[in-house]
Amino acid sequence: MFRTLAISAVIFAFGSTPPPPGFAPWDSLRVVALKFAEDHGCRRYLDFGSGVGSAGILFARHGFEVTLADISSPLLAFAASRLKRRGLACTLLDLKETSLPPAHYDLVTAMDVWEHLADPVGVVDQVADAIAPGGFLFGRFAAEPHTNYPQHIVVDFEPTFRRLAERGFVEAWRDDWMWGHQAFRKTSSGV
Repeated sequence: MFRTLAISAVIFAFGSTPPPPGFAPWDSLRVVALKFAEDHGCRRYLDFGSGVGSAGILFARHGFEVTLADISSPLLAFAASRLKRRGLACTLLDLKETSLPPAHYDLVTAMDVWEHLADPVGVVDQVADAIAPGGFLFGRFAAEPHTNYPQHIVVDFEPTFRRLAERGFVEAWRDDWMWGHQAFRKTSSGV
């Protein structure tokens, strides 16, 4: 169903014309995450590692309470300007200066973030604490060593999966057709 949704989203958005310059196939995964959130009654949304705020724009346009979090102050400022230009509200969290609020979010996305983290297992704890019971973590937990991507410093995600399980997360959805995105539901606070 989600594969059809992603393909349909691209066709709906662009019809018979090619997508605009800069459009990437993974942009459709933001639409999949949005559909997942809507189907599961999520309203409070955090984009962890938000970059330029593209997912925040999409979620804000669909009525979500949006928070963008990143370690890059310039990227957060740029993302904020993009949302403001569109008349959309969001909360910004500079992760160098502030921590995530406890048990607040129904959905946290972390798209193409985990492979860049020096301590992904430690970040599981930060993100888990920010997700409300019954909430979801939606992200990509996959990377392969490649000389073109030296910034991908994590390729073994088993310790991350173990920590998610210890923190009471269970897999709720898996993308087996594109890039291996997964959603995990928080069933308890864990250890």
